[in-house]
Amino acid sequence: MSTPVISIEHLSKRFVIGENIHGSGARTFRDIFDHKMQQLLHPGKKGASSRSSIWALRDVSFDIQEAEVIGVIGRNGAGKSTLLKVLSRITEPTEGKVTLRGRVASLLEVGTGFNYELTGRENIYLNGAILGMRKAEIDRKFDEIVDFAEVEQFIDTPVKRYSSGMFLRLAFSVAAHLEPEILIVDEVLAVGDVQFQKKCMGKMQDVSKNQGRTVLFVSHNMDAIAQLCNRCALLEKGALKMFGDTQEVINAYLKPEAAQTGTFTNQSPVPDNAKCHLRSVRVLDAAGTVTPKIGSGDHIFVEIEYALMSELEDVRVGLMLKNHQGIILVRNGDADVDKSHYGKRSPGVYVNRCAIPTSILKNGDYFITVFSDIPMREWLFYEENVLAFEFQQFDGSDVVFHEYPTGLIDFDFGWEVNRHA
Repeated sequence: MSTPVISIEHLSKRFVIGENIHGSGARTFRDIFDHKMQQLLHPGKKGASSRSSIWALRDVSFDIQEAEVIGVIGRNGAGKSTLLKVLSRITEPTEGKVTLRGRVASLLEVGTGFNYELTGRENIYLNGAILGMRKAEIDRKFDEIVDFAEVEQFIDTPVKRYSSGMFLRLAFSVAAHLEPEILIVDEVLAVGDVQFQKKCMGKMQDVSKNQGRTVLFVSHNMDAIAQLCNRCALLEKGALKMFGDTQEVINAYLKPEAAQTGTFTNQSPVPDNAKCHLRSVRVLDAAGTVTPKIGSGDHIFVEIEYALMSELEDVRVGLMLKNHQGIILVRNGDADVDKSHYGKRSPGVYVNRCAIPTSILKNGDYFITVFSDIPMREWLFYEENVLAFEFQQFDGSDVVFHEYPTGLIDFDFGWEVNRHA
């Protein structure tokens, strides 16, 4: 077995709420006074220990080999960005150890490592120097970086005058072209345009397959993860829930055991300031039976039960339907379909029932995300992948020839077969 390029051993990271970079949490005179009084009253305790804390990462361990493209997925707050910041040496671990064998280039946030007062040209050389590269090495890559970023006209302009798209293109191009052994890319690519995202995906595949470099890629786009990554890590509440084959990990993320029962009951307490609280979600077949497996009928029904705590105006409740790769097939709400649902709703318990025609579905797994909002103003609740259902419908005459993915929706073209000889 070859030596891993990245070794992560029992990695944990704790953040103390309110703590500043000096560890005291003191930002004002009052904070300093309070901190000193706590030390006098509790001399056996450190200032941080009296504060509440959260573990962003907890006992995470896995190895990454040379030239692998590894995906990191999980819900918001799972610890993905914290893991990448530890690997990028932006923050130190609380416990455990990380071993990196090679230079690391990171693209975690737009502008990380850039000086806004410097020009694009100066920032390229600055980032190269940070990576430990000689000027001759940067000179050799300079034209390629500028061409990829498509900022040649503005290369001698201070980057503070760049648009967000120009800034992102240059930042990614620098990180990808300055020959790091390890390239770390966070969800930042999601803010780029579609063509640039494709360009970046191609570049990450190139640096891995053709240049033998290792890539860590965090994304909520499961289709991108499936296309790009050899293996995948699933983080949940700071812990490593699963690490292995990409499609298996994606399936575990999209289809947790709790989502396979046909019904979801929200066990979370109702916040004191809640305006709208999700109570439950159910999937029903055409006969009205709650089930995660649908095999017949013209429609699948989804029921969303929720409570309004006070009178609200212009509330929307809806759902997103995703396929097994996490691609959103359709998203809409009650008020999107019928404008009469806009207006005031009185306090009370409501049940929204949505009918999904089975004629548009192909056989396979589907995932439901439910939400409520006041459009353009605020979110009331958002629960991702709360339920999953499997649709398998055969009429006895089906003959399956497909060897490759067959698209997102069930639609048959009008084929004609004509023999000319």
